[in-house]
Amino acid sequence: LDQVKLNQRAVSLRLVELVKRFDLEAQQDLRARDQSVLVQLVELVNATGREYDFAAPPHVGREPTTQYMALIFDRAALEIDRRTVCTVADPRRRFRQAPLVSSFRARGAPASEAFTFTVVNVHVDPNRLEEELDLLDDVFRAVPDDPRGEDDVVLLGCLGADDRRMGPIARIPGMT
Repeated sequence: LDQVKLNQRAVSLRLVELVKRFDLEAQQDLRARDQSVLVQLVELVNATGREYDFAAPPHVGREPTTQYMALIFDRAALEIDRRTVCTVADPRRRFRQAPLVSSFRARGAPASEAFTFTVVNVHVDPNRLEEELDLLDDVFRAVPDDPRGEDDVVLLGCLGADDRRMGPIARIPGMT
């Protein structure tokens, strides 16, 4: 998604309708130097009477960035823990695009009883499919090891493979 596509009325209307169908939606391949495209998309959704917000990597808008991913969520349904919004540390740059992580709590129940979960938004590079899929189980296993100890992890995004070619992540007990 970039400014040119978002400026196309048919595209923007379709995106608004798609986002409104979900409490949480993952975006990959946002192409902009800042968050303006994302801000504009959320404003279009909210103009329909909704209350959406987004989470993007903290560095977007501060460093030369041409492509990033984000999470768009319904604030009426979900509360985000902004302290958790980050990209996976990848000092050796093994991912073309480091996964985006963020933690949420479902609204409606008391905070101590509410469903909480951590989302890992990933875009696997099709040119490095096996290598990046092999890394995803490490990412998935690292989330419960963070200080919050979250045991509900949702991995979503563009994985580039069907369920028969998911690699080590498919062998994690309880993975569906």
